[in-house]
Amino acid sequence: MMYDTLCTEFYDIDKKFAPSDEVLFYKQFMNKNDLSLEAMCGSGRLLIPLIQEGYIVHGVDNSVSMLNSCKERGSKLDLGLTLFEADIEIMDLPNQYSLILIPLGSFQLLYPRLTAFNVLKNFKKHLKLGGKIILDLFVPWDAMCENNQEEFTEREVLTPDSGKIIIKSHNITNKKE
Repeated sequence: MMYDTLCTEFYDIDKKFAPSDEVLFYKQFMNKNDLSLEAMCGSGRLLIPLIQEGYIVHGVDNSVSMLNSCKERGSKLDLGLTLFEADIEIMDLPNQYSLILIPLGSFQLLYPRLTAFNVLKNFKKHLKLGGKIILDLFVPWDAMCENNQEEFTEREVLTPDSGKIIIKSHNITNKKE
């Protein structure tokens, strides 16, 4: 999944920065002297607060728009960020990491299943011996309904220039695939 300019704007307004309890959760698995990687880092929602706390975290994402937003947000806070534009399934980064993480259920956006498997294999290649992978996952209970049941959702945010961005979703559950 690739976020372009409009999706990035919606995401930045809707998500801002990770709340302190989420940052605290990830910090318990990190050491300030170790190098970590946030895959699918987007615009720095978690990455930036971790760096502000003194952790060494690189970011990787395949969305130029999200990475540009991350750079801009980091620059406003006088943070030096190390970011990579790459597809996490085939990335070949110059470092190995003590921790690789994907927060907020983003790993579940990977499709098909083989893609997710290839990402995990690639993560292993980028992990130091004894390194950890943390994937924030959730059970989509609403999708556990009858097969072919439809769900419609709508979310909106107000932009700084008094505009409005609306995202409408239409999902059909197919539990057999």
